Amino acid sequence: MRWFVWCGICVAVLSWTAVEGATYHAYPGASLQSAIGALGYGDTLIVHSVGGNGTGRYGHFKVYGKIGDDPGTPEKEWVTVKAADGEPRPVIYEPAYNQYNLVELRNTIRYFKFQGLEFDSGSDSIKLPGTNGDHIVFEDLYMHNIGNTGINLSSCGDIGFMEIRGCEIHDTGYAGNGEGMYLGTHDYQGTGAGILHDSIIEWNHVYDCAGSDGDGIEMKYECYRNIIRDNVVHDTGYPGILCYGTARPGAADNNIVLRNAVWNSGDWAITAFQTTTIMNNVVFNSPRGIHVGDRASQSVGDHDGSCRDVYIYNNTVYSSTGLTSWLVRFYVSGKPNIEICNNLFYQPNASWYSVYFDGASPGLIATNNYYYGDTQNLPSGFTFGPAPASAFVSASTTPGVIDLYLQSGTALDGAASAAYAPDDDFNGVARPRGGADEPGAYEILGADNPGWPIDEQFKWSWRFGDCDHDGDVDLDDYVLFEAEMTGPGGGVSDVEFDADDDGDCDMADYAVMAANLAGGS
Repeated sequence: MRWFVWCGICVAVLSWTAVEGATYHAYPGASLQSAIGALGYGDTLIVHSVGGNGTGRYGHFKVYGKIGDDPGTPEKEWVTVKAADGEPRPVIYEPAYNQYNLVELRNTIRYFKFQGLEFDSGSDSIKLPGTNGDHIVFEDLYMHNIGNTGINLSSCGDIGFMEIRGCEIHDTGYAGNGEGMYLGTHDYQGTGAGILHDSIIEWNHVYDCAGSDGDGIEMKYECYRNIIRDNVVHDTGYPGILCYGTARPGAADNNIVLRNAVWNSGDWAITAFQTTTIMNNVVFNSPRGIHVGDRASQSVGDHDGSCRDVYIYNNTVYSSTGLTSWLVRFYVSGKPNIEICNNLFYQPNASWYSVYFDGASPGLIATNNYYYGDTQNLPSGFTFGPAPASAFVSASTTPGVIDLYLQSGTALDGAASAAYAPDDDFNGVARPRGGADEPGAYEILGADNPGWPIDEQFKWSWRFGDCDHDGDVDLDDYVLFEAEMTGPGGGVSDVEFDADDDGDCDMADYAVMAANLAGGS
């Protein structure tokens, strides 16, 4: 074992190998800027909250370039900075809201991971000013009490293959814009800078975003091939999820908004101006649920003003915040490559404004959509559906109570177009079940919603075999599954136990369940 000292704090170096790198330890009061600056290929810094000066805290810092990859073994050469297991989160802290960003990653950053840290106060929690790089991972981070923005790429260079996963970001904008995530910028259009591409933003919980803007997840113009999926975004001052468009021809480079839950947005809950694919989202209780395209009163200085290549499939949008707030607005008249299929656009009352189009839409592909409420300039492909109380398990707008899973046996059962249905649903259940797809975000799999109940918490992933619907597959589920087994051709009393959808519960289904058996969550 070797020992180093940063700012009077002992730091251990353990288990050096030529490929795997070294492991270092930092304790409260140490300079993380010095500690991270000394890391090389494959090194890991364990950041402790216990010991050191006893505060559990570290000051704001900057990282001036960090490249963790080696062309020979890039998967082993990440530079990793992570919280110590079994301790409270170590906290990066700066008391002033508008003086320092807590962490700045500068110059070139590649194959670099931040995991498990807490960020309290300061201006931006993490900012990448002028930074170029790829393969940057922010995972299981907790950001709160933020002067400006949680994760800020507003002045970045070219950033690719970033992963933002499992982060909790809330209470933003005490002295600034207040976005949860500000990804890309408008300021560098046409320069090849200010762009995020080929990245994944998933399983995050973003909420209580305020300040002068207060968007939840904002994806700026020219960002492309990014996936925003399985996030929970609520109580934002402006859109929950906002995508300006890629500026690229065709749909191959579209940004994808998939399987998110968004509610209590102060503006349009999900907004796309162009080149965006929106699928399997659940949106409710916002002034407008989904907004697509431009309108004359809207500035187009931050995008090119050409709405095109927008694909909206199998979303469930429920309840704007009032009678005269249009639930969904489509400014797509005369716009190319617009498809709106298999959606549910439902108001709680048939007299409330539901679906708005800005005029005739020649070339629009719209089919198997169902709505409840008033409409304007409605094209073909939309059908007035059964009342919310008949359509949904619980047509509430209260998190923890709402359940927009479909009831069986209504006109919505099996009423989607297979040609436009995604491969799975909001829960991750494969489509179709029972030979036909459902419209909206949920595929029917039994009488009860098998997946995550929408609430003010992280979303969890449904897996086949979670028979008691508690978010894991364990021995409790095995007992329930065993009781349902009938053997080949024996039928099935609950289709949730029929993994291969062949009409029975047998060993083939058990094999799928056993593969997911992982114990308690």
